Amino acid sequence: MASKGIILPCYRTMSPQDQITFRRWLWLNTFVGCILITGLLAMALLGSNAQLGKEVIAGGMTEQICGEYCTERTSISK
Repeated sequence: MASKGIILPCYRTMSPQDQITFRRWLWLNTFVGCILITGLLAMALLGSNAQLGKEVIAGGMTEQICGEYCTERTSISK
């Protein structure tokens, strides 16, 4: 873990080949971070649409049919 202000002086004293490698490493981390952020945002947006009505979640079944189904299931299991 770097302390405040140490990276820039170290970068300036690196050899040109090391600077290229460091820049490549930074760009790779930026690219992977962007992909992860995009995935997180997509999941958040899809999750926000999960607040659907009871009929949509039940596949179009009404509350009456769901209630009858639940009472049948409990009477069978007893």
